Amino acid sequence: MENKKVKTLFKYIGGKAWLKEQLREEINYLVKQKKPSTYVEPFTGGLGAFLSVYDILLNGGVKTIILNDINYKLINFYKIVANSPEILIEEYIKLEKQFAESIPKEANGLHPIKDKIKLKKLLINAEIFFKNVRNSFNNEKDINKSASQLLFLQKHCFNGVYRENLSGQYNTPFNWDAKSFSEEQIKEKILDVNKVFKNFEMIFSIGSFEHLEYKEESLYYLDPPYINQDLIENKYNKDAFGVDKQKLLIEKISRVPFVYSNHDNDLLLSEFKEKVNKFKVKKIPRKNIISASTESRKNDKIEILVTSE
Repeated sequence: MENKKVKTLFKYIGGKAWLKEQLREEINYLVKQKKPSTYVEPFTGGLGAFLSVYDILLNGGVKTIILNDINYKLINFYKIVANSPEILIEEYIKLEKQFAESIPKEANGLHPIKDKIKLKKLLINAEIFFKNVRNSFNNEKDINKSASQLLFLQKHCFNGVYRENLSGQYNTPFNWDAKSFSEEQIKEKILDVNKVFKNFEMIFSIGSFEHLEYKEESLYYLDPPYINQDLIENKYNKDAFGVDKQKLLIEKISRVPFVYSNHDNDLLLSEFKEKVNKFKVKKIPRKNIISASTESRKNDKIEILVTSE
């Protein structure tokens, strides 16, 4: 299992798979320099960062992993992957098979963009099924069912965006795609992540970054919600992450080993200069693939990777 490339189980807004090589370099540097016993992600998200560096942590002697997120359904999902992967696989496959029954044969092979008009006519029942699962997910109390529903929704929602309304209910729309899924492939992916978890003492934590302890013997990767250039926050859930929280986060990590990522922003860099004695900054261009604006998607966004020294 060591050194095997392990994929995330679904796309998630703000995923860091694209930052893999730079992140590995910085995490490797700190693991060698600081020899941490624990690795902590206060903003776990879609698991892309952890799965990109887990082998470095393992080889570096890190024993404990703390994965935290304010999204309790996301953390409960990872608990199920760690403790009951067979149940998750079984429940998820049931949903996919039911979904497949709602798709007419003539929709198979059509492209979600090029054949959008045709698909919107053919996939009416599929969209209804998606919405029914979404409604169930928003009210589900059984964590096993909730986990399988989350996996299904993230596979079939628009652009892998996890979005909530002001009431905290998942409201991302259907992606109008008739693609099939491989039962064996999904089994392998879930069990691969389960095997990664088994290499460590896993602690799954729910809540804001504020409730965590920040210790010098631990290594932290911080991937907070993006800050925009005009200081208006991207908001994909009911809990806004404002400028005050961005500043508090930098204060929290000022005395511990960390790697931090965000949009390039003068306010953030000023906070680091004020509160952190030694750090280095890498600036990395990236296409904005999420924006609804065509012009915005054409332009590179500059991201920063800040590492303590």
